[in-house]
Amino acid sequence: MKTFSGMNPWRRVAFLGAVFCGESLLPYARAQHAGDVQIGRNAAFQLVAVSLPDQTIRLPFVSSGNNVGWASTSLGFDRVVAPAPLTDLLAMTGNGEIHLEIVEIEAGLSFRAFSAFNSVIADGPGETLRLGTANSLHYHPIVLIDASSTGQEFQGTRRAAVRLVDRSGVQSPSPLYVLTFAPPAAIQRTYSLRLLDVHDALNSCAGAISDTGLVCGTWFLQDAATAHGVLHHAVELQHRIAPAPGYQGLRMAGINRTGETVGSMDSGGFLWKAGVFTLLTPPGTTGCQPRSINDAGQIVGSATSSGGTIAWFRDAAGGFSTLSGLPGYTGHGATGINNLGAIVGYSTRPGPGGQGVETAAWLSLSGNVQPVQFVGTTGFNILGVNDAGEILISYRRAATGDLLRHAIRQGTSWSELVLTPLPDLSDYHVTSMNNHGEITGICLDAAGQQHGFRGRPTWLPAIENQTARLVPVWSGSQLKLSLAVPETATVHEPGSATIHAGPAARHPVPDHPAWSFLGAPGSAVWMLPPAATANLTQLGIGPNPATGVFVEDQIHLDLEKVDGPGHLLVFRSDAAGQPLLLMDSRDGLSAADRITLPAAPAQASAGWAFTAPGSWRVTFRLRGLLAGNGQETFSASQTISFFIEPGNIFPSTIGMTGLNGTSSNLVVSGETGRECVVRGSADLQHWQILQRFQTTAPSTLIPIDLTGPRLFYQATFR
Repeated sequence: MKTFSGMNPWRRVAFLGAVFCGESLLPYARAQHAGDVQIGRNAAFQLVAVSLPDQTIRLPFVSSGNNVGWASTSLGFDRVVAPAPLTDLLAMTGNGEIHLEIVEIEAGLSFRAFSAFNSVIADGPGETLRLGTANSLHYHPIVLIDASSTGQEFQGTRRAAVRLVDRSGVQSPSPLYVLTFAPPAAIQRTYSLRLLDVHDALNSCAGAISDTGLVCGTWFLQDAATAHGVLHHAVELQHRIAPAPGYQGLRMAGINRTGETVGSMDSGGFLWKAGVFTLLTPPGTTGCQPRSINDAGQIVGSATSSGGTIAWFRDAAGGFSTLSGLPGYTGHGATGINNLGAIVGYSTRPGPGGQGVETAAWLSLSGNVQPVQFVGTTGFNILGVNDAGEILISYRRAATGDLLRHAIRQGTSWSELVLTPLPDLSDYHVTSMNNHGEITGICLDAAGQQHGFRGRPTWLPAIENQTARLVPVWSGSQLKLSLAVPETATVHEPGSATIHAGPAARHPVPDHPAWSFLGAPGSAVWMLPPAATANLTQLGIGPNPATGVFVEDQIHLDLEKVDGPGHLLVFRSDAAGQPLLLMDSRDGLSAADRITLPAAPAQASAGWAFTAPGSWRVTFRLRGLLAGNGQETFSASQTISFFIEPGNIFPSTIGMTGLNGTSSNLVVSGETGRECVVRGSADLQHWQILQRFQTTAPSTLIPIDLTGPRLFYQATFR
């Protein structure tokens, strides 16, 4: 059993750390390569090591054939080339071979030769790995934590007690050292959820969300169990879609940023675009089920053929082809495709002994199919993939039974999704994720009825109701952009925080010619104002801190890309308070969408107008002419995240009229053209939806029965 016994290696390592480790204690000792463990000897000709890692070494997740787990070559060994006699550290003597010997090791951990990963392995007491000769040594072994031993959800540590030995016997073995390894710390992505139900629906579900915040879903009529489609727009308006003539039911499964939607009608597939249905049936198949469509119009799904279930791909021109899936499996299906052409799906075959069905997930990159494994789980499903390569999965842990979990895998890391529950709802199933990290899904109430939901990520720090600035930084050789919050004296990398605008950001466009660039008077626009305003974030630009570095002390901020549910306009106010448009994404982006940053200490105020709420990613690039040689220098492209809540132009109110002891009317007032949800509660803790409707007037009367248990009411406009 490769575990630690009664010995206590920690006491010895603590002593060694105090005596040998650290640059401050060894001012003259160095190796050929920074960061490596340095191997030398003392005056007694005993091998010693310095610069050992004093913290747990984090190993990224990797997959290589049958080897799945966490591995890295970051742990390196090098010989001391500059002795430090004052600390009794000398260079090794002779040409003897130096080996790393395992004294004790925990199960699942191994040290492997880089050139013979599967055959030269040290994972048991007494086993060794050659590091090199005493006069020529520099080696990086592969350190592996095997997931087949620990499970892929392992978040603990694995330790090895090791020593250094000289096979020639010139130097005696070193003291004992303990090295600790672990997977990367798990990241939890927390989501804030809200319902996406349909008024008068028996059941509702949200199937997919586009990068523009458009959600497609399915709803069932109250008087029949037939399914219809629904599109939820960014401003919460709903577009209900009936099946094509001759069909009984319609289910929507995938949507792209232009609103093209795919799904199934009865037992056949369809593509819906601007009210027109196009039937989808790969040649020689039945039971077509489209699952995903990307922005180029490429579609993937599954269908039934004479040989079993197949995964298929349809190009933008309408041509079908079959996807291979995993070898050795008899059935296949594709569940997601991103804008880069990466496809995810599943393969099935009969279980061992013909019992049940065995399912495996895969990722296809340029036709190269790779398995996606998640050891230690049951009910594993692969749901989709976005442009960042984030794969959305659902699973159950074998040890905990039926509790459904969701996670995102990206390259060598994974993140668990934590859904903030909605009142009186449970059993959450995530169905999709877009490039902004927004999700959709289905949950259940106590009566077993389905409700759709959408969720926005809240794991990034939010800059809310504060003054922030986009500030250029000059390192002496490179430009970059930072996001500063003076009130808290914090500075963020642009992609590490989200600028959040609450309901107060929604305004009607002023009825004045100077503001006509925002749209029709009275229409909704979401603004971060150029001046400090209560309950809103102000986002300024500048100042330029590099006086004398650039020609005329000017740095330019270019708008490179706007990814969101509408258009972005950036403006400033002149001396008379009139707006001057600086950037406008409506007519495409060009050199005209540029702001020249003032020299320090001036700061440019800026107003930000968004034509729709939702998640936004806005990409900028800095540039400037160096005063010394006139050459132009650029920063890397950097992206700022915004989340804009829908909000209300007019505050909603709820009152009561016509009170006669047994019945009354609720008077619900608010913005027209919005969905209103009315809830009731007897204890202010448990709320039940009483009515959901689209407002057509500033005020609506809703009859209520005062003899029932509902004593408290609330109205929400969405």
